[in-house]
Amino acid sequence: MLNKQMEIAKIAYNNIKDNIKNIQQEEEKKEYKSHIKHILSLLQISGITQAFSFALTKKKNTYNMIISDTKEYLSTLSVIKEKFKNKELIDSLLTLTSEEYMIVTSEVRDFFIWLKRFADGLIKD
Repeated sequence: MLNKQMEIAKIAYNNIKDNIKNIQQEEEKKEYKSHIKHILSLLQISGITQAFSFALTKKKNTYNMIISDTKEYLSTLSVIKEKFKNKELIDSLLTLTSEEYMIVTSEVRDFFIWLKRFADGLIKD
């Protein structure tokens, strides 16, 4: 059985690998890597709802991948997975209690730290 961080790392690694495979142009791969770092920064500065509200305003495929991967990751968490099934990410975030919001923020931050690590390692600058 994997520990919690290894489970998160495995999901993040698979997401990065799959998304890199689906992105054809090198510039878009670099953009994807940059967007992961930007969302992580926004998470730490402004919070999860604001970070993903920003991402939703951008009509770029790379942001859509990130949002989709995050929603998919959140739907695996036993504590709150029902709140993220068949709903938009922001709609789900806005229905969370304060305790759930703190859990989700922590989980998503950990997920993005792994995404950033793998993006740094797998996408050339």
